[in-house]
Amino acid sequence: MSNHKNDKKTVKINYDLLDAIKIADLRKNEFLNNIKLLNQKIIFLNNKIEIYIKFKKEVTETSDVKKIIQIGKEFQLNLNPSPIYSNLCKQIVLTKIDKNIEITSNQINEIKHTTQQIKQDIKNIYICPNCGGSGTLIEIEHLREDGKITTLQHPKTCELCKGKGTIK
Repeated sequence: MSNHKNDKKTVKINYDLLDAIKIADLRKNEFLNNIKLLNQKIIFLNNKIEIYIKFKKEVTETSDVKKIIQIGKEFQLNLNPSPIYSNLCKQIVLTKIDKNIEITSNQINEIKHTTQQIKQDIKNIYICPNCGGSGTLIEIEHLREDGKITTLQHPKTCELCKGKGTIK
């Protein structure tokens, strides 16, 4: 005598399409606000670089040790005011300015990279949260017969996105 039992088990998260779209829209707005803030930071850092370049030009064009030392103080440098060291002071200040330009440029590049990642996330925002963008869900069925368990997988069209994989 064969003992036959079917167990069907469907694993899915029930989402209402409108709720999913609202959540995606909120996330998109959050991402767009983050991009706006990052762009403002890029503007700020670009302004800093412009200031550094002006300082660099001033240091390069002057032989006034006091002016060089004054600019050096803007970069937390305490230099000896002796005229003997004017070329050395100039070189130290120019090196510090170049280093600050490099650091600030690197910060800008990191922000631009982060902005690109956020833009990619925005593209993926409307992927269906129910099926992960595949358009289908897998229904798992366990068949038990004669002491053996057989697992069957049945693809089903996602009810939330109607098989499109996106919610908008």
